[in-house]
Amino acid sequence: MGRFKITSFSIPFVLLFINSIQSSHGLSVSCMIDYDNGGAPAVYESQECPRWVLSNGSLQNQNIKNCQFATLQGRREYQEDRVVCNLDMKLPLLKNNSLLDFEEDTVGIVAVFDGHGGKEASEMGSKLLFDYFKEAIKNGYFSGSTANVVLLYDGQILVANVGDSKALLMSEKIPSGDSRVNLSATELTYDHHPDREDEKARIKTAGGSVIVWGVPRVNGVLAMSRSIGDVALKRFGVIAEPEFTGWRVLTANDSYLVVASDGIFESLKPQDVAELIFEWNLIPERREESKLPLSCMFSESLAECIITIAYEKGSHDNLSAIVVPL
Repeated sequence: MGRFKITSFSIPFVLLFINSIQSSHGLSVSCMIDYDNGGAPAVYESQECPRWVLSNGSLQNQNIKNCQFATLQGRREYQEDRVVCNLDMKLPLLKNNSLLDFEEDTVGIVAVFDGHGGKEASEMGSKLLFDYFKEAIKNGYFSGSTANVVLLYDGQILVANVGDSKALLMSEKIPSGDSRVNLSATELTYDHHPDREDEKARIKTAGGSVIVWGVPRVNGVLAMSRSIGDVALKRFGVIAEPEFTGWRVLTANDSYLVVASDGIFESLKPQDVAELIFEWNLIPERREESKLPLSCMFSESLAECIITIAYEKGSHDNLSAIVVPL
């Protein structure tokens, strides 16, 4: 089920077993005490705190060509998230607005597909999007998926969103009266929830209803109003049409792009993610100032750090995050 076992221990428990046990990930209790006594700086100075790699069959963590991504099954029985990240895709693009004049150029694509009711929709959303509906009807699939896709080109980004995964832009800010730079999170997408006024109007016009069952749901079933798949609900106003955020020019202050499934935001706010990234960047040059949680300090990537903390703070969903340093 993808559970991390590195959690905070009480001091009496630590003292009782000091120097006699090790965690399943090779973290000594002495290291835990060093962290309790001195926080992040003590951990980096301690001989009892070697770097470790979390061993978990459900954790996938990669850092390829400046594109970090991590996924975690978490407390769910199945992993239905899918991610795509390619910052070096060669595509023929129109030149001088002429339909007859093409030039190959580099385009970056970053996307998260958060499946529900099965993995088929997110799997095909990430690999076989154009053939999805024919496949879905033929095989009787009832699953669905979000899609959050960011295109990076020529110092600009374009975002297309279906569902409730999020794209965030992290930018450097200097608060008034403070000389310390921090990061501010800007949401580039708007969640497609059935209680959003424009979404609700479309659902009702199509003959559907919005019923609160824990959260607002289309016909009491689906907690989002746009998705890939969910064929049975298409006639009730659930659409797969993406909502676009127009081309946005990146500035020198824009530091990170984050695309993540909604499981991250069950327990973290967008600004919480920004603060995690900020604290991560204090290591190791300004380690004495870091407030990074212990279980995140030795993560192999920012993406893994984000999903680890979201899980520890109680998220019950699949967890996926892509982090692109700008």
